[in-house]
Amino acid sequence: MGGNRDRRRGRGTIAAAALFLGFGAIYLVFGLTLAATTVFHYNDALFGADSDRVLWDLTVRGCAHVRTAFHPLFLLLLNPLGLLLTAVFRSHEAAAVTLTAAAGAGWVALTFRFLLKAGLTTAGAALYASILGFSAGRGFSWLPKPLITGTLLSR
Repeated sequence: MGGNRDRRRGRGTIAAAALFLGFGAIYLVFGLTLAATTVFHYNDALFGADSDRVLWDLTVRGCAHVRTAFHPLFLLLLNPLGLLLTAVFRSHEAAAVTLTAAAGAGWVALTFRFLLKAGLTTAGAALYASILGFSAGRGFSWLPKPLITGTLLSR
């Protein structure tokens, strides 16, 4: 009995990692494709997103962080990671897209693990987590927004 449970746990971990990497890659491709344009530097250009502000909040230490009162954890916890990624990639856009893609893919993987714990089969949990990953709620994880990264921190 215990061996079957260990096998299922191992499959679940591999499937969660595959979902994270797969959706992370999808979100990165979309995000980096748009980052090659100037669309992230205009607020409300994409679905009413204030992506220009979020781009600078994530990747610059000394800019005017005007919405810190509304999203303090977003700035305090993600700005150091954004600064590190900006130094590595030498691009504010690539750093912000990487952070939001990782957060969106993380939500898909966490949803899969939750559904697996709730008793769904590995295939069923992967299917429902994938539906979440392609839905509008997580499907825009390539767009720098506080909602996508902030929900991992504040919920």
